[in-house]
Amino acid sequence: TGSSMDIKTCRIVARCPELKGAEERIEELGKLIKPVIYWADMPVELAGDRLVLPGDDRMEFESIYLAQGIEGARRVTIMAATIGGRLPQYSSACMGAGRHWEGTVADLLGSSAVEIVTDDFFRFLEREYSAKGLYPTLRYSPGYGDWDLKDQKRIIDLLNTEPDIRINGNYILEPVKSVTALVGWSGKPVKQSYPEGNRSKGLCSGEHTCSSCITWA
Repeated sequence: TGSSMDIKTCRIVARCPELKGAEERIEELGKLIKPVIYWADMPVELAGDRLVLPGDDRMEFESIYLAQGIEGARRVTIMAATIGGRLPQYSSACMGAGRHWEGTVADLLGSSAVEIVTDDFFRFLEREYSAKGLYPTLRYSPGYGDWDLKDQKRIIDLLNTEPDIRINGNYILEPVKSVTALVGWSGKPVKQSYPEGNRSKGLCSGEHTCSSCITWA
């Protein structure tokens, strides 16, 4: 785990242009951000449409989307990241008090910050693994494609993230500005595009939502 990261205002605004003009307030609200990352590195096996993490804590994730995405990977890194609960709580309090502009700024700041934290950690891992001759897949998270959102609980339990990151009865992470993700590491460069749907297996109905689907086309 780690709890120190430089999230500059210019990076926030570049990621979220809606925040342009709120830089001064972002500087103050940024003090409420307390990043924490949990992660585990382990070997991986693929068994058809299942991703298998062997060992004492053997775990299986059943997902065509995920299996296609990390095909060829030797190892995986599973991670959970959060910016803490203070900023989301502040945003909710502002909304409840009718201070909608400040509440919205805090909410957008939180969404951008947790993505920057995750991206920065991924880049750190990429540098570490490149020295070992390994290349990253794209990142995958429960709830996308056919990877069941319920698997977020299994990730949280595996990484033992409480009290920093918890999960509620609907499998939603708490604090809300938190993410879980998995990335594979392969001995050769991996195509940087997300898998396509597979109608024959009933995972993609081919309906009108396809035009707005960026990870499961």
